[in-house]
Amino acid sequence: MKSISKLLAIVLLGAASSALSAAPANAGYSHLVLLLKDDGSTSRHFQDTYDPSSTFQTHVPNIKALVPPSKTRTLEAFQALQRHRLDRYYIIDTQHLTPDQAQALAAKLKQDPAIEDVDFEPQVDGMENDNGTPAMESLRSDIPDHTARQGYLYDRTALAPYRIGGVNATQAWKIPGGKGENMRVVSSEISHWSYNHLDLPKPFLEISQGAVVGAHDTASVGTIASRENGFGTTGIVPETQLGYTQYGDSRLLQLAEGSRPGDVVQLGVHFKYVTLPGVGCAADCFMPLEYSKAVRDIITFMTEEKGLHVVLAAANGNINLDHPYFNGWFDRNIFDSGSVYAGAVEPKTGLRSYFSQYGSRVDVFSWGGSVTTTTWSASNPTTGYSHTYSGTSSANPIIAGVMASLQGVARANGLGNIPPKELRRILVETGYPQANGNRTEIGVQPDLDLAIKKLLADGAGQPPTGRLALPEEVKSGAAFTGQVYAESPTNKPLTYRWTATGFTPATGEGPTIALAAPVMPVDTRTSISVLVSDGTRSITLVENLTIKATETPPVGDCVAAWVATKAYSNVSEKVSYSGYNYQVAHWSQGARPDLNFVETGAAKPWRRLGTCGGESPVVARITAPSTVEAGKQLQVSGVSSTGQDLRYAWTASGFTPSTSTQPTATLVAPNTDGTRSITLTVTDARGASASASHTVKVNASAPVNRPPVGSLQGDETVESGKTANFTANTSDPDGDPMTYAWTLPTVLTATALNTRTLSVTARPVSSDTRATISVAVSDGRGGTLRLDRPITVKAASDSDDCRNTPAWSPTKTYQTAREKVLYKDKVYEHNFYSQNKPPDLYSAQWGKEWKIGVPCP
Repeated sequence: MKSISKLLAIVLLGAASSALSAAPANAGYSHLVLLLKDDGSTSRHFQDTYDPSSTFQTHVPNIKALVPPSKTRTLEAFQALQRHRLDRYYIIDTQHLTPDQAQALAAKLKQDPAIEDVDFEPQVDGMENDNGTPAMESLRSDIPDHTARQGYLYDRTALAPYRIGGVNATQAWKIPGGKGENMRVVSSEISHWSYNHLDLPKPFLEISQGAVVGAHDTASVGTIASRENGFGTTGIVPETQLGYTQYGDSRLLQLAEGSRPGDVVQLGVHFKYVTLPGVGCAADCFMPLEYSKAVRDIITFMTEEKGLHVVLAAANGNINLDHPYFNGWFDRNIFDSGSVYAGAVEPKTGLRSYFSQYGSRVDVFSWGGSVTTTTWSASNPTTGYSHTYSGTSSANPIIAGVMASLQGVARANGLGNIPPKELRRILVETGYPQANGNRTEIGVQPDLDLAIKKLLADGAGQPPTGRLALPEEVKSGAAFTGQVYAESPTNKPLTYRWTATGFTPATGEGPTIALAAPVMPVDTRTSISVLVSDGTRSITLVENLTIKATETPPVGDCVAAWVATKAYSNVSEKVSYSGYNYQVAHWSQGARPDLNFVETGAAKPWRRLGTCGGESPVVARITAPSTVEAGKQLQVSGVSSTGQDLRYAWTASGFTPSTSTQPTATLVAPNTDGTRSITLTVTDARGASASASHTVKVNASAPVNRPPVGSLQGDETVESGKTANFTANTSDPDGDPMTYAWTLPTVLTATALNTRTLSVTARPVSSDTRATISVAVSDGRGGTLRLDRPITVKAASDSDDCRNTPAWSPTKTYQTAREKVLYKDKVYEHNFYSQNKPPDLYSAQWGKEWKIGVPCP
């Protein structure tokens, strides 16, 4: 990204002096988010250390890339970011500008041809009005059991005074994995939960920049994972691990990079807008997080590239997300991030809560009031509870717990990690409606019992699972990549067959493909599919994308002039203003087109079509990497500003082939070192032409090998007799394939020691035991990274309970989950129904009648 227009530099430089003396802006004008256009002037190599923002940091030290350049980032990692535009976002800190100055800066930036979109970062609202009132304080030694008041835990039967039931978590608890064993849930809010609350676990992860403890997150995580201990509340997944990430764009990306597929993330905040007159909201207009393009792209990266289950509050704005004002922004058929939107129901009526957002994008709902959970206050930081947590604030974490339970069951039953969109589909298909039977206003409330039955039925035979990652949109003729993330629960080798009709190539094999989009005169909606097979079972993955038309400014007369007093609502209507034609994107009145437009989409009232009043010259641009290894392939893509019968002529001396007439060409680099020039000439039907050149450095000598880098992630403690996962979160700077060799202490066992993620089982110990787990990561060329992680294997609490545990009886029918028996000097815990099943012969962590026995001391 070595070029940003002079206008951008001048605008930023001009803003610097005024920022020094200005009063602070209010929360709605604290940061500007820039999205640069994806063209030849803004492309960069994946390991390019140049940061466009550094050009201006001498004068404006408050601009930064959302994703800073990195020498250690692999090509695959960069392509994953690129598929979701995350390499093109930049943030300008405007907190030292007045609102008027900040708006003036935004207006100037919108005129810059290198910028696709400019908008202020919305104000994040922590939904603190939903916190509820603390219940009467109890002594630490006499906390009552509140589970009878947790109506959201139970089945779909409505019990007075309520008109709707729960999510059936109590039934899920009878199934291995249903309590969230071997699962991780991360809560992302403004404040964090009380880490010292007696009913809540300590965090396994914390990503924060000064977050403080608060009641809201304490209430949220209480519904998810308060412990099953005989007092207080019990969460939907009481055995899951909990993590915390302070909400923020960059921190969400940091979370994504360090997470594991199958982790659940609950986003417990919403945006607050001053006004949204197009939908009739005059003040305090709350919207879901995906109303921001940048946040939506980050969430899509999390679900598609990282396999995370993301649930977000549909928001407390009482706004119809299907309103024409949004011009399809929330239409899942147009774009689907893979996240789950959680709406709220009023349990005392069984109908939508008056404040809850609604519309077809709201997938599921749960209790938006009368929620019993943990809470925090300065006067009672460790034993607080509330019976009045509410809003989409309470519904959202309930759904997060449901997702963790269902994913936990999938893992415990050998089905692996369920793709986010597939897990959402199961919840929607098996859920039940509001009391009036409406299934479309705010979706359905999940029923874990039915969801688990469908999950296990669909997973019969253990077919492959997978997800397909593609860009939301690509430009005509542009090059891009697609990626399949698939796995076989039975570790069978997988094959891939791509179908990309109209693209180049139209078919392919392997989990990754490089494609060139066809040239389209109009925006075109299409799809790409991949058939994934393990030789016996197969799945077909399909994703939609939009091919954007060639940038052809309309030539000729300007249409009718814009009128400031007129209300524009017809999306087909066009106006002209200051030498440009614009088309209505959504309702507006008094919104000057040159200050309120986007090139694509509908985030602003106007969509700019192009110049008017005269002919537009041809402009040529090249998109290609800046370096290539000798003898390796290089893909170059040409883009023009006009689309009238274009002809392309490439000249690439030294490359093979040295010429081409296609919009996108694949060239083979010469075998010698040197700097080479590639030239593109574009000619239109009028005979007008333009040329562009691109310099490529060819590297013939073998680069110095760089070893893998990364960290070893996993739990600090493992309970005796239980399982835990450890992951070598590594990458190779040179893109070399990596192999893994694990070394285990004697207190741990595992079936395979050569995988990136290792599942270990702790042997029974009678006292806490310190040990170290290690992994050597090699790149096959002599580069090796050794990682060590100290752990503690905790003695099971049952180990001193032998004298008080009844002996196993071969004639007794055992049907109570977690019932304990003594057999051959070991304490066994019951998993599911059995009779005459000796525990030593029928025990395992999951899938057997008894859990692994714990030796008596």
